[in-house]
Amino acid sequence: MREFTGLADSFRQAYLQGYNTKIAEINSMGWEEARDKFNMDYPRPYKPQNSEAYYYACGEIDALADQF
Repeated sequence: MREFTGLADSFRQAYLQGYNTKIAEINSMGWEEARDKFNMDYPRPYKPQNSEAYYYACGEIDALADQF
């Protein structure tokens, strides 16, 4: 999990929510299925609707990387 300094609380909360959600998915469905779900949820090229969505996705990908 990354540590952010100087980041708005709403962005930090979005990151943590994405991170925690993906950890729960990994625990319930396994890492490979959670990765595949991430790839389906964020097809390339991913263009977030707003900054909160960007940080939520960052949280999810960091959770996947931390659990690899």
